[in-house]
Amino acid sequence: MTATQPGPEKTVEATTYSVAGFTEEIERSTAAMAEQGRDIAGVNGEVDKRSLLRLLREEKAPLYPLVALFLLSLSDLLHSQAFGVYQPDIARTFGLGPQFFTTISLITQIIALVVPLTVARYVQNRAARASVMLVSAGLWCVLTGYTAVVPSSLMLTGVILLDASTTSANHTVSGSLMVDLYPPRARVRVMSVLSMGAIAAGLVAPGIVFLLSGPLGLTWRGAFLVLAALALVCFLLSLRLRDPGYGTRDTELIRAAVREHADVGTADDTPSVAPPRLTVFEALRRILVIRSMRLFFISGMVGAIATPISTYLVFYYTDRFNLDAAARALLQGSSSVIALLSFVFLAPVGDRLYQRDPKLIFYASGAVSLVGIVLSAAQVFAPTVSLMVVLTLAGTALGGLSGPAMAVGTMSLVPANLRAHVGAVTALFSLGGVAIGTILIGGLASSLGIPLAVAIGSVPSAVGVVLTMRAGRHVRADLDSMIEGVIEEETVQKIHAGGGRLPTLACRGLDYSYGQTQVLFGVDFAVDEGEMVALLGVNGAGKSTLLRAISGIGLPDRGSVRFQGHDITYIDVERRTELGIAQIPGGKAVFGDLTVAENLRCFGYTAGRSRRDREAVIDQVFAGFPQLADLRNQRASTLSGGQQQMLGLSKALILRPKLLLIDELSLGLAPVVVGELLDMVREINAGGTAVVLVEQSVNVALNLAEHAYFMEKGQIRFDGNSRDLLAQTDLLRAVFLSGAAAGEAPGADTEERS
Repeated sequence: MTATQPGPEKTVEATTYSVAGFTEEIERSTAAMAEQGRDIAGVNGEVDKRSLLRLLREEKAPLYPLVALFLLSLSDLLHSQAFGVYQPDIARTFGLGPQFFTTISLITQIIALVVPLTVARYVQNRAARASVMLVSAGLWCVLTGYTAVVPSSLMLTGVILLDASTTSANHTVSGSLMVDLYPPRARVRVMSVLSMGAIAAGLVAPGIVFLLSGPLGLTWRGAFLVLAALALVCFLLSLRLRDPGYGTRDTELIRAAVREHADVGTADDTPSVAPPRLTVFEALRRILVIRSMRLFFISGMVGAIATPISTYLVFYYTDRFNLDAAARALLQGSSSVIALLSFVFLAPVGDRLYQRDPKLIFYASGAVSLVGIVLSAAQVFAPTVSLMVVLTLAGTALGGLSGPAMAVGTMSLVPANLRAHVGAVTALFSLGGVAIGTILIGGLASSLGIPLAVAIGSVPSAVGVVLTMRAGRHVRADLDSMIEGVIEEETVQKIHAGGGRLPTLACRGLDYSYGQTQVLFGVDFAVDEGEMVALLGVNGAGKSTLLRAISGIGLPDRGSVRFQGHDITYIDVERRTELGIAQIPGGKAVFGDLTVAENLRCFGYTAGRSRRDREAVIDQVFAGFPQLADLRNQRASTLSGGQQQMLGLSKALILRPKLLLIDELSLGLAPVVVGELLDMVREINAGGTAVVLVEQSVNVALNLAEHAYFMEKGQIRFDGNSRDLLAQTDLLRAVFLSGAAAGEAPGADTEERS
């Protein structure tokens, strides 16, 4: 039927979609909009040759956020650099030893593990990243000033830990904020500028501290007072930094394009079918299911193993070439300048490679980084200081592109509101790598000497680069998957806004693997409200795996699972149960060590019922099934197969789900018992619960369901009326013999097995 609904700007035509039509509509939208989505994401193969300033001007992207990020980085570094320089003086003031600072360092590492995830969770559905950064900067001003007058070591400890917390919070959100502030075609260059700003701040901050402690001769307390004033200036100049919202420059533009293509107007930005908000654990699972993201995180952890090398190189420069502090500082400063220059020259190339094909930037940056790693490792074997300097600077220059490329790649592949989680997960993996490297390289240096330790310790860096290059192969496919997901989400909003009927369950394009073995291949599967559906197929066809994806026991590699229009692909089993999805696994539907009554109480707890309601509904189950009532105090493992299935089905009577998944109801049971169970299923379905019945017995399945799916080798081979399946002899011949193959009508008291 069709009708019209008035919208704020346009008129929306309402259509009642069939279950099949729902999936077909999403497929049409995806096919029509995918190329435009790639164009918006900046990966359609066309290279934008505009200069960065021209591109930002024409795309109305401001330069101010980059300036603000530099000032915030400088504000953060002022405190940490000063604390590093004045640490011996502070220790003398409070009578502290090295053990105090070692313990504080360990605690700050723990903070770096906890704070990023907490902050990512906070900003997940809030445009509050700029606020987090500004609050952190404000606290830096206060902490730097308070350090100048801190009265005790206990208060000093609080200052250090709070400073570490705010720094971790800032780093968690800064990258994702920059990605959303600037268009995709400029992101590699923008992230390069951000890296350059951090390097520049790293040069300026030590210079300021040197000026205060050297020529001006200030005590550590006086220096911190001056630094607090400078931090306040940086904070005030950054106050106009704002969060534009998630996906402003990519996913929101794709959504707008889908709405325009469908000629649908919306009253506001609130989705009519909002996806459930993910928990921290669900968000991490959502990110880690992306193949290239897993490789990126692993490569980051492996590469971070080499981080302690820089510490050992300082001692090597001193022992091997007699470099004093000034010479070492000059070498460090020169490396920073070379890094800045490498960003200037390589960043435009990176953007163009990413636009032509995302994998190219990872291949190119990986290749030059490998050369840079070899040159950097070779410095410990250089016979002269001049050659050592050349090798050091060359290695630094060649590694300049990898960081921005990695940042853009990782941030672009995940849903926009989870981008802050990428920073948190990256920090977790990197800290793990640093911890491993500290132990590994320390042991190598003690046993083999610093030169061999540096050479061997460079191997993980090379392995990390190779893993990054391998991840690059999958970036395009993962980007396409992200774009298709945005198009699908907006298409669902369009259908709902137009008055369309959404299926109770809709699975689209599901791929599922166990390790390296893929089991499901692009499965489309849907169930309407109150419908009974039979899912048939041979052993190993993928039926139970499909139920795992629907119930949340396992996560698909690709595709989506929607329940009443809501995307539930990545939410936990427990939350799906709360939404109204329950599964009765074949042969595993009960807790064997518990009694019948205890099993029923467990089902009641799952439903969140009060004790009185729980006992009342259990009494109703016993009244309807006298067999269970007689066995209420008997352990479930001692029940017959049919009795266990009956007890399992009673779960649905207690939970009252909107969707019930039943796996192998009749497996190994006598026909009379099967008949009793079928009556239970009919009763559950008559109460309004949609049912998916996985069966090998065609007679059992067709006796219940009018709609049938047939699976073979992980694919849907038939979708239609159950009776029509009997005519598909090519599908049934290998499995369903006797009455089914002959086209006999299935009966309630007979069971045909393969």
